[in-house]
Amino acid sequence: MLAGATPTIVFEQGESRFDALSYESADKALSGLPARLEVANARQALDALFSWRGSSNLSPKQQALLQVFGIEAETRLMQFNNGNMTAYMRLNEGAADNTVFIIVGDSNNIYRLIGNFNEADVQRWLSLITAV
Repeated sequence: MLAGATPTIVFEQGESRFDALSYESADKALSGLPARLEVANARQALDALFSWRGSSNLSPKQQALLQVFGIEAETRLMQFNNGNMTAYMRLNEGAADNTVFIIVGDSNNIYRLIGNFNEADVQRWLSLITAV
């Protein structure tokens, strides 16, 4: 099913769950994060965001951005690489909006997977995705 103005495919996972995979500009998918951090691209912005959690010397801006992206002390953050494809996973146990941001090469677009999934589900999704 395609939904809205953003190309999105929704995958039903039984009666109680679905995952949505969209293809969006990095600016939209990351709420302007690269510009806010004054970095060149989405990959640098996500690398920075994922490196802050657990740091004791965060600025108020960094703390606010972690909250915007739903990154808390118990949030699992992981990064997967496969050739020129990089996936950044934010996983909060039981949350309906767990997110994987997938960047291919130096693209200004991001594949964003959202759903109530766990790490094993993400590993399955990533094994099925091939960068073209």
